[in-house]
Amino acid sequence: MPAMQFLHRINMGAGVGTYVATDTDRLRRAAFLDGRERFWDGEAVRSLPDRVEDWRPAYVFHMSFCGSTLLATLLDRPGSVLALKEPHALVDIADAAHGAARLATTALAAFEQSAGEAGAGEAVVVKPSNWANNLIPLLCSPERGVQAVFVRMPAYDFLRAVFRGGRDRMAYTMRAAEHLLGAAPATASLYRQAIAGSRDPYRQVARTAALLHLHQQQLFDAAIAANGWAADRLIDFDALQRHPAEVTQHAAALLGIAHDLRRAATAPTAHAKDHAARYSAEREQAHNREVERHHHDSFRHALDWLSSATM
Repeated sequence: MPAMQFLHRINMGAGVGTYVATDTDRLRRAAFLDGRERFWDGEAVRSLPDRVEDWRPAYVFHMSFCGSTLLATLLDRPGSVLALKEPHALVDIADAAHGAARLATTALAAFEQSAGEAGAGEAVVVKPSNWANNLIPLLCSPERGVQAVFVRMPAYDFLRAVFRGGRDRMAYTMRAAEHLLGAAPATASLYRQAIAGSRDPYRQVARTAALLHLHQQQLFDAAIAANGWAADRLIDFDALQRHPAEVTQHAAALLGIAHDLRRAATAPTAHAKDHAARYSAEREQAHNREVERHHHDSFRHALDWLSSATM
């Protein structure tokens, strides 16, 4: 594959980007493009371009831990569709987006141009980290004309998924809540209440996760309403697991992808986030039952608190 320069990191304050030498195959094979694995050879820092081609990828937004990596993997098809999973450049923009809308717009245009060049003629789908969900109002503003779908799960299932991942997922969820909730005037007060309202650390995490789930659902709903889209833009994790081929083809149609992906979109046998691991629905269900045995009361407490706090 021919080498290319892909925009990997952005220094928003300096207006420069780190471009890495890579190719489409390595971008496709990487489980994530956030730096956890190396998918490039050399790198160079240079100014972001002043003018870029007006081009838009399609986007798969999501709540964390709800199957978005699986959907992106199923959408990817060499020669037709390139799925870019969690590029770090969007995290950098999301970190600096509060109060810097103009700079975010410039940096976003540079990233999208780089994504288009990476596709080399293929349709390009970008699955950002859910850390970048604060960019949804900008990314999905009606005048941009993007196509997007939104992967979600019910609130109780989201809490269970957070706790199923142990301390690492809980810690990530608390950081994401600080990022997405703490800086937003509409949610900052409830975010503080979620933590201060209980001394039990598990209940603090559960309450914060419940509020984070609600906030992300509201971001999805607002984007759908602003663009006049139908509710079928919301992709449910359970449906994706049960009917991967049908849901993938439905998502592809919504994203403007004309290719028939049903034969490629089969039930998962490898773990979407760790290609070396085997996926087992039975093992996941057993783990879910164990998590519920220990934390069901915390989940119910959190959802009851959120219901009363937002009435």
